[in-house]
Amino acid sequence: MKKKFIIISIVVVFFVTLLFLMTGRERTDVYVRDFIVSEDGRRMTLKVGVSSSTGYVRKIKRTSSSTNYYYTFYSTFGINSKIGAKDTFELALDDRVNEIYFYTGNKEYRLELMKSLDTQEWVKFNYAKNNTFKLKLIDKSDVEKIEISYRGRDDNYFDYTDKNTIDVIYAILENLETQTVSKSFSPLEYEEIYIINFYNDDSVNALSDSYIAVYKRAEKYYVEQRYNGIYEITEKDFNTIKSYVKEWTDEIRLRTELSFTNYNKYDVYIKDNKLYAKNLKTNEEKVIFEKEPIKNIAIRPICCAANGNLLLLTTSGNVYMSEKDCNYDFSFDFPFKKLNGKDIVGFKLIPATEYDSVKNLYGVDSKGKEILLHKMN
Repeated sequence: MKKKFIIISIVVVFFVTLLFLMTGRERTDVYVRDFIVSEDGRRMTLKVGVSSSTGYVRKIKRTSSSTNYYYTFYSTFGINSKIGAKDTFELALDDRVNEIYFYTGNKEYRLELMKSLDTQEWVKFNYAKNNTFKLKLIDKSDVEKIEISYRGRDDNYFDYTDKNTIDVIYAILENLETQTVSKSFSPLEYEEIYIINFYNDDSVNALSDSYIAVYKRAEKYYVEQRYNGIYEITEKDFNTIKSYVKEWTDEIRLRTELSFTNYNKYDVYIKDNKLYAKNLKTNEEKVIFEKEPIKNIAIRPICCAANGNLLLLTTSGNVYMSEKDCNYDFSFDFPFKKLNGKDIVGFKLIPATEYDSVKNLYGVDSKGKEILLHKMN
C-alpha cells in the first residue's frame, strides 16, 4: 500500500512538474489596453490584456537590443492560473526610443506604440483580427455631416449632410482592411490628395480620429488614417470621392467655425460675436479676439500648400488678419492686424498676372467694389 502511494505521488509530481514546464512560456496574444507616460517622458505605465479567453501574464522581458523596444510577455504557470498574474508594467523610456513592439510568435513582432514625430506624444495602434487594421469611424447613424476638401485647404472644402452622400462615402470606407501601418501624422508622398472628416452631432468638433486622407501615388489609390493604416482602394472609388470636391474658385468662403491642427488641435468659432478657441486636448477655451463684434471668419491661403492666415470680418465691415500662419502656428496667443478696407462683405483672391500662383487678397464691399486688402510680395 505504501509502495502504491509513493508511485502515485511520483506520478502526480511528475505531471505537475510537466504542466509547469509546459506553461509559463511566451504569450503571443498580448496587446496594450491603456498606457500613461510620466510628465518628464522618462517612464511609461503599461496596462495590457490578452486576446485569448484563458490565461494571464506574469512578466515582461525586453528581447532585442535594437534602439526601439521589443518585448516578450510570459504566461503564468498552470492552466488559467492567476498565481503571479500581472496586467500593469513599468517601462523606462530612452529619448531615442520612438517605437515599442510586442512578440507575436514565429520570431515576429508587432508595433503597439509609437511616439509621433509631429506631436512628440505616444499613440497606440488598435488592431482588428489577424493583425489587420480597420478605419476608426463613428457609427453611420451618428454622422451629421461629412466634410471633403482638396489638399486639406480650409478655403476649399465642402459640407454634405444629405443621407445619400453620407451613405456613398461611408460604404467606400467601412469595410477596408490592411496590414500596412501608418506611422505618420499625414501622408508623406502623393500626387493628388483629398481630406475627409466625419462630424457627429457636435457642430463645432470633428472627431480627430475621423481625419482620413484619400490620395493618388504612382498610379495607385490609397486611404490613410493617421497612426492607423494605409488602405488601397480602386480608381473608381477615388474618383467618386473626388467628384464631391468642386473646382477651386477665387472666392473665399465665409465661415463661423474652423479647425486647426499643429502640435495640438484647436477649434475656432464665433460665439456672442467674439472669437473663441478651444484646445481639444485640454478642453481649455479662451477668447482670442474681442476688439470688435465678429460676423465671419475665413482663410486667406498663401499659395498651393496649406499655409494661410486667419481673416476676421466684423459686423461693421472691418477686416483683421492674423500675423501668424493659422494652419501651422495657431495657439491661444494669436495676434491680428487690421487691414485697410471698409464696408467689406466678402473676399476674393486675384492674381497680379495670369501666371501668378500667389494671389492678392481683395475685399468686396456692399456695392460690389473690389478693394485691395493684402498684397503678396
